[in-house]
Amino acid sequence: MTKTLIDRAELQTNFSSITELGALIKALEERFLSQGEVICQFKLNGLSISEADEKRLSQMGLHEIEFIEIESQSPQTLLFNLLDNWSKELPALMKNAEELAKEIRFKGLEGHLKAFVNLLDTCQFLMESLISLESIIKTSPASQVSWCKAEELTARAIGEALKTFEKKDFVFLSEILEYDLGHALQVWFDEISKLSQGLKDENAKDAKGFSERIFFKGT
Repeated sequence: MTKTLIDRAELQTNFSSITELGALIKALEERFLSQGEVICQFKLNGLSISEADEKRLSQMGLHEIEFIEIESQSPQTLLFNLLDNWSKELPALMKNAEELAKEIRFKGLEGHLKAFVNLLDTCQFLMESLISLESIIKTSPASQVSWCKAEELTARAIGEALKTFEKKDFVFLSEILEYDLGHALQVWFDEISKLSQGLKDENAKDAKGFSERIFFKGT
């Protein structure tokens, strides 16, 4: 993680034509991208700001900014961190789905509603974050088919779980969580493991040209 601090004097010198925070953020993102870095986090006057904050404060005048801190990483570092994180999280997620299924099967959903919602939300987030990779990295046709299968299995399991929840058929719901969703998560785990190892092998061969070979142009 690279950290960069830009104070008011530098803002006035290098971004004198910009008057609002929204335009400044866009300019900074473009500058860092041209240097081979992706911005992960902005801190404004010492306070971290989210994407929602960025939108809300987009018209904030630059005269209100004392300094802005930027945390950035290379795209390949972000990619490997994402894959490593899900490789660690997926086994725990599968175990969580299995244990929750057993609880619901024997005790119903009472007392487990929050856990159920969190499980489906996490699976949805997993799917969305991994699907987003398809637009930035080059994969083989076989991998694309496997990822489509994983997406389909996950979406179907989540949809069936919600329908069964509405019908209050908790025995069937437990089976969906344990078998259907569990299987979908296992497919994701297998695919992520293969992709991660393949990319690491590719990076080991030639780290200098890794980005050119792996990422689509403009990433």
